[in-house]
Amino acid sequence: KKILKLLTAGEADKNSTKKSPQTMTDEVQKALEKAKKLKDTAKTNEEKIRATEADEKAKAKKRALADSKFQKAHLWEKVPTKEQVVKKIEAWNGKISKMEM
Repeated sequence: KKILKLLTAGEADKNSTKKSPQTMTDEVQKALEKAKKLKDTAKTNEEKIRATEADEKAKAKKRALADSKFQKAHLWEKVPTKEQVVKKIEAWNGKISKMEM
């Protein structure tokens, strides 16, 4: 509803839109690949410990990425039109009413 008010007032540029998570996704993939490579090449106990730590850090990054995507799921990628906002509000109201039953 706040977005609809901003669009009606002509202040569409103040809307917050979600950014592409592609860069963060690439970073997570690289970290996972590096951790897997470290695990495969580890021979000594110290190397195995470092590989396990790297794997845990990569998994933590993956969870953070998923959380970030979830937190920004409601945002648009570009500034929406009034019709799109109205349609989205009606859809959410329908979902909410179904959940209340």
